[in-house]
Amino acid sequence: YDIFGLGPAVARKLESIAPVGEVLVSRPLCTLLCDVPGFILGEEVRESHKERILQTRRAKTAGTLLS
Repeated sequence: YDIFGLGPAVARKLESIAPVGEVLVSRPLCTLLCDVPGFILGEEVRESHKERILQTRRAKTAGTLLS
């Protein structure tokens, strides 16, 4: 998981939540993978300099864990 440094505990929690074969990746990684056969881009993950906005169900759950 590329989860912007949220930490290993959150990565393990996300791993237990995400369906099999589903992962969170950063925008640069999505850019690299978008032309790979079999790669399906779901919801986009956005990042800003002031705050990081993760727009997936799993990322929102991770944010709750950190609160």
